[in-house]
Amino acid sequence: MPPGAADLTLSRARAMSWHRDGGPLLLQRPPTLCAVGLLTHRAESPARRPGSARARRVRRPAAPRGAIGRRHILPALLLLALGSPVLAGEGPAREKIIFWNLFTAGDQHKVITELVARFNRSNPDYEVEQVDIPYQHIHPKMLPAVAGGTPPDVSIFDRYLVASYAARGAFASLDDRVAEAGLNREQFFDAPWDECFYDGKQYAVPYDTDVRVMYYNKKLFREAGLDPDRPPRTWSEVEAASEKLTKRRPDGRLDQVGFVPLWGNTQLYLYGWQKGGRFMSPDGLRVTLNEPKVVEAMAWVRKVVQNYGIDNLMTLQTGFGSDAQNPFITGRVAMIVLDVGELSTIQKYGKDLDWGAAPCPYADDGVPATWSGGFSLVIPRGARRPDGAWAFSRFILSEESQRFMSTSSNKLPARRSAANDPFFRESAFWRLAVDQMQHSHYRPITPVGQAIATEMVMAVDWVVHDKL
Repeated sequence: MPPGAADLTLSRARAMSWHRDGGPLLLQRPPTLCAVGLLTHRAESPARRPGSARARRVRRPAAPRGAIGRRHILPALLLLALGSPVLAGEGPAREKIIFWNLFTAGDQHKVITELVARFNRSNPDYEVEQVDIPYQHIHPKMLPAVAGGTPPDVSIFDRYLVASYAARGAFASLDDRVAEAGLNREQFFDAPWDECFYDGKQYAVPYDTDVRVMYYNKKLFREAGLDPDRPPRTWSEVEAASEKLTKRRPDGRLDQVGFVPLWGNTQLYLYGWQKGGRFMSPDGLRVTLNEPKVVEAMAWVRKVVQNYGIDNLMTLQTGFGSDAQNPFITGRVAMIVLDVGELSTIQKYGKDLDWGAAPCPYADDGVPATWSGGFSLVIPRGARRPDGAWAFSRFILSEESQRFMSTSSNKLPARRSAANDPFFRESAFWRLAVDQMQHSHYRPITPVGQAIATEMVMAVDWVVHDKL
């Protein structure tokens, strides 16, 4: 047998076996029209039909037994070429990046799923596998996954919780990667960027941000004799407007209220900052809930609540619900502070609502202030493919991705340049939201942030119920 004949025979046998058995290689890359035509031509050419005159004229002496002629080689080469990953255009397999996503429904899920698809279409080296895990489960799963050596490569994470998990060694520092990528604070809004740090190191990059504004019902303003184009700007003004907007039933029960500081997405944080107070010492080691400015803010909240009567408010609140039963949409509450994401609820359930938005009213002797929350991207400690995780994170941080994410889900982008999109510039509501980011705070960065928030809610509850 000539040298190499055995290899060619074996290759041809394998190729024919794949073809005969319908194996994966030929199914993945069916023959092209050109190749099919060539094979058909060889099978039907009169010159090749046994017994034909032309066949007799061109027939050559038979090759020695066991040798391979040219008529065997071409089909084998074609079959091998069609099944070859390299010649078929299939490059080396991309590395799979495991991505934990906590947006499991609605527009936010659609947006992140599309971003993953865009990355996978554009990146030749990595392929992201999206694993949807609800918000209430994703955070408790992180520490056991890291401890067990099976963390995801990258995850969306509540920025507020980054510090507490970083303090327990759950996340890798991103300082070097951020520096090499040329990313810096000036490119992002202050609040979402600064909230990604703990103990002088950066453990996350911001995915998005929100900001709180006051929504108000223009129709109820007109009915109360108030200017719907001039909402209250200070605490004293909001108290005066609330008095005119409050309606009671004949039995004295509340039917409609103006403004209740405890309702909405505020917490004591908002009012403490508006008085110029703070909730942690500068070194981050001491909680300062009893700071005079914070205590003054608490006293104002108590005064407003008790003017209505805590029992009256609790009775009215029993009729509240979500979505279409949202008290702002049903007209039970004339003014309320919520984050910009509430716009989605209004657009869906309050299409006939005549409403406006304004900066949060602040203390007469204080300063304009609001606050932001949102989500981030983290790379857990022990991630198997941190380079791929960072490539995906960089993609999400790009201006194009930030524009798409924010304009498609009623969020603000974390990146400043993305907020120059016409979607934001041409809307009075979104211009307000972007403008308020200059006054926006973020909750204290501390490993015990959740514990502080819990204690603060309990303290406010005791105060308004006269238990403290």
